Amino acid sequence: MRKRKQGLSLLGLLVVVALGVAAFASSAQALVPKYFVGGTLAATGLNAPVEGKQIGTGTLLVKALNMEINCTGFSVTSGLLTSATHAEGKLLYEGCTALEMPAPTGALAEIAGCELIVTEADKRHHVTAKGLILPAELKNGSPAVLVEKIEALILFLKGVGCTLPLENKVKGELCLKIVNNETVKPTVEASEAIQAECRQRKALEGLNDETLTVLEESENKGVKDLLLYGAQTSFVDGKAEVFLGGAAHVGKTIGVLLD
Repeated sequence: MRKRKQGLSLLGLLVVVALGVAAFASSAQALVPKYFVGGTLAATGLNAPVEGKQIGTGTLLVKALNMEINCTGFSVTSGLLTSATHAEGKLLYEGCTALEMPAPTGALAEIAGCELIVTEADKRHHVTAKGLILPAELKNGSPAVLVEKIEALILFLKGVGCTLPLENKVKGELCLKIVNNETVKPTVEASEAIQAECRQRKALEGLNDETLTVLEESENKGVKDLLLYGAQTSFVDGKAEVFLGGAAHVGKTIGVLLD
């Protein structure tokens, strides 16, 4: 009798443990960041145009070089929200200037002889950047977006006194905090503190096998939580409004929710 009772108790314990593990697994699977548009899950093939407006000055900080690049504004030259787990964008940053903090003044000043340009034939102070924009979650459980496979090329017209390389590639990923989630114009923020706060993703959801292969083989592999300016770690400091365009989507709320 005693052995039977002990056997039943052990079986009951195993059942309870199994149910607990299953519930935990189900809960973990449910916490998947997804894009919501107009209060509902973004449908596959949505193809909603995404636009944005910079708030204040956007800055790329490169501490190892004692340098920052300030841009007065940006526009979304092409942005598309295609499903609940996938968006992509191409941004044009304008009015960009390279600055340094020379000792002992401690005040920012333009780097002598280093004029930021598009090409040698195009002297506008512009930088184009593109990447995949994926719904994400911060470590504190708040919604966020993670920009993967970032590609940007920063060029300088080298004048007298400029010691910076002519070509400088920016790559890696950028974590963005969402301040007023699921509104018509949510705000996203980036900073050194926010950069490492996006939770690790086991997979890039919403992407097909071909896209995943390209990502795995890209030069961005191995730069988890890092944004690199050349070989140097860099950070973005700034904020922007994000909103939907197009006649069918303008005015609708947008955000990232965890089911």
